[in-house]
Amino acid sequence: MENLETLKEELRRKIAKCDRIVRGLEHHDPFVEMISDFNDQMKRLDTSWQWITDEKLIKEAQITKMAYLSVVNVIDNYKHDMEEADKQLVELDNPDKITGKDFDNG
Repeated sequence: MENLETLKEELRRKIAKCDRIVRGLEHHDPFVEMISDFNDQMKRLDTSWQWITDEKLIKEAQITKMAYLSVVNVIDNYKHDMEEADKQLVELDNPDKITGKDFDNG
């Protein structure tokens, strides 16, 4: 039972952390502007692939785009993590509705 309570507390902390990050960044003007700049940079990369002939430069451009994507998608990723943690918490709080899941071994 102690493991269950520990898991619930970890999920609550994760939800609170994700919520705090999302609320702090989602409407923070400098962050929104930065995301806009990153989207512009990704568009530039997307329109210039065909002009890059050096394999090393292509690889660097791909890595750069993946880095931009990870930042651009950060709020959606935190929202997703928060939703998943919330679903798990609801399932743990309603064990009669859990079907085929073993949280102690996962």
